[in-house]
Amino acid sequence: MNPLPASGTSEPGEELRSRTRWAAIAVVYLCGVVAAMGFGKFASVGPMVAAGLGLSLPELGWVISAVVGVGAVAGLPAGYLVRRFGAERSLVAGLVLIAAAGAASVAAGGFAWLLALRGVEGVGYLLVTIACPALVLRLARERDRGTALSIWATFVPVGLGLSTLAGGAAGSALGWRGWTGLIAGLTFVMALAARARLPRGSGGGRRPGPSPGRER
Repeated sequence: MNPLPASGTSEPGEELRSRTRWAAIAVVYLCGVVAAMGFGKFASVGPMVAAGLGLSLPELGWVISAVVGVGAVAGLPAGYLVRRFGAERSLVAGLVLIAAAGAASVAAGGFAWLLALRGVEGVGYLLVTIACPALVLRLARERDRGTALSIWATFVPVGLGLSTLAGGAAGSALGWRGWTGLIAGLTFVMALAARARLPRGSGGGRRPGPSPGRER
């Protein structure tokens, strides 16, 4: 007669599944850093942008801060979209939006065009900043969530700092259009990394299984 399993016994693989996925969290964190670099990419090359497109100081200010404005207006709808489509898909979609708008900015010929593209980047940035914390919470074990979220909280200063440091040198060497294209390419690479490395369904709800009565 086989003994009954103890009530506290874990199923095979349960302990492995419950471990904090630090590698995936690192990918999420880097996605946030790159998004923050795109957010602040014009701060270090602002004079070049203004001179190249003939922008006034108020217009340049609008271009730099448009991403924040979109976040203030579209925060609630973006939160619904992340909940509806899942955090992993929303993160990838947000990065692709940032990359596509950034790549199009390379060919910007005036204020209106550049401002509209920055608005699209703002939508992408908002999706990233909503999706990433949800992913961190799901990828981290309960006892590690405080540490993981504390690390995540540094993504904005790290991204802005890297953008400021690298933007001046890259802008001098490549021009503001080259710097913008470089950030767009880096963002697209991170979208591919997120798509490849994040567990499927880590950001969304679990799909319902087949009804027992319908099994064949």
